[in-house]
Amino acid sequence: MIGIEVFGHDQIKTAQMLVLALPFLLILFIPLASPRHQRLRVIFVCVALIAFVLDSVLRRFISEAYQAAPDSSMVLSAVANTSLLESREFIASYALPIIQLVILSIFSIGFLVFLVFSASASSTNAKQFRIQSLWLKILLGVAIILCVVGYASKPWRKLHPLYFWPRISLVTIELRSNWHDLKAQREKQLNFAKSLQAVAEGNTSSTLVLILSDSLNRDNMSTHGYPRTTTPQLENLSKRMPEQVINFRYAWSVEAATIASLKSLFYLDTPNAKPVHLLALAKAAGYHITWISNHDGQAIEQEHARFADHLEMLNNIPGRDSSSSDSSTHQPLIAALARPVQRKLIVVHMLGAHPQYKMRYPENANLYIDSKDKVYRDLERQRRSSWLIEKRNEYDAAIRNHDAQVVKTLEITQQALDKDQRGAWIFVSDHGQEVAHTRNHAGHSASTAAGFRIPAFIWNNHPSTIEANQALAQRPFRLDWLGWTMLTLMEIQWTGQQESKNILSPTYQFKNPELGIPISTFRN
Repeated sequence: MIGIEVFGHDQIKTAQMLVLALPFLLILFIPLASPRHQRLRVIFVCVALIAFVLDSVLRRFISEAYQAAPDSSMVLSAVANTSLLESREFIASYALPIIQLVILSIFSIGFLVFLVFSASASSTNAKQFRIQSLWLKILLGVAIILCVVGYASKPWRKLHPLYFWPRISLVTIELRSNWHDLKAQREKQLNFAKSLQAVAEGNTSSTLVLILSDSLNRDNMSTHGYPRTTTPQLENLSKRMPEQVINFRYAWSVEAATIASLKSLFYLDTPNAKPVHLLALAKAAGYHITWISNHDGQAIEQEHARFADHLEMLNNIPGRDSSSSDSSTHQPLIAALARPVQRKLIVVHMLGAHPQYKMRYPENANLYIDSKDKVYRDLERQRRSSWLIEKRNEYDAAIRNHDAQVVKTLEITQQALDKDQRGAWIFVSDHGQEVAHTRNHAGHSASTAAGFRIPAFIWNNHPSTIEANQALAQRPFRLDWLGWTMLTLMEIQWTGQQESKNILSPTYQFKNPELGIPISTFRN
């Protein structure tokens, strides 16, 4: 029991879980004469202790996959926003560690059942079962006191597997129910935005396209110095139009998961401290909003996407891990840009490199299989497993495929804009990924910088000087501040505008975000 609890808990919680399991161990030493009662006791104790084993194994898996506790908002949101098909795809993505944990569980449960039967057999004969040693009596008394203290303590009691996991299930069901229809909240946000006097200045046509990708770490992009040529088209773009394209070298998300990250992006502070939704502000200022999504998530759709005047959910297979290609967003983007409205805000929500990585590119399109390049040698020198090296290869292949899909959206935008129209295009990712960068892990990570490092590009059809753009590119970028820049690009004025958060403004003043992990500098 000690070994399996240490596997899934820290030292303090291991001690707490052992105390909670102790009563079931003590029951085994109660002498019972009836064979039927003995069998029922063995079944009862085995079921209870197996719950502790599965609890520990499941907690370990969640910690490895999400770098978070099972009852954290990050995990609860992910579970509440997950369909049956996505669950299958998630399992496929983590097949190897899951198989390893299943084998460990089977071995641990088998050994546990053997010990329970052995302990029960030792107390079969009531006449032979006696506690004669004073020290054993003292030890038994201490054990009973610990059991009483453990179950009397609410924080300890809440950890019990037979209480904890049913409660988590109820919380996720309630969370999903709350997301089901947020129409009233959206209407309140729109009315609040109107009260903030959001106005689009000027009479010229204006278009802003936001390409919102998923799970891209800028460290794996050749535009940011990665040894593999994973983003050749973005590189070429930056070289061809340095006076129009800004590649922010030091871009960060403040959240390591999609739902939390989008919340930080779309909700802006106001003078009275009540947050206002960015899309509500744009709508109140007269912008026609289109949301084109290759995601399938009820939470994102209800809280953000349904602000749109025109909504297209393209991914007909439930689950963000479906094989739906981001190229499916191109035709809807062409149609959105052609709509005869003066002011357009178009959000294109892509899957990017969201796990599992191998579903983000066509079959046989992985250029890095069996590669023995510098990246491979570095990973080997760090003693990364062959499974992690394979995941890195898949991740890089996903980014290379995504590179072409993203640049295509800019080409579509440029072709649609007349010379006298004001237009801008922004490409960002919601969060990063840890793929054997600093630890033996592939996936979301709230405990390493890789989970927060993202790409950020802005194209503007009002050229600046190359020197000015190069200076802007060196500014550290916060995704949760992007809304202030978007409002400026859309020429929207309102009572809560903060130019110090607009990265294109001369008065921009960067402040280090609190990520919950130590970051020595946000300029690397």
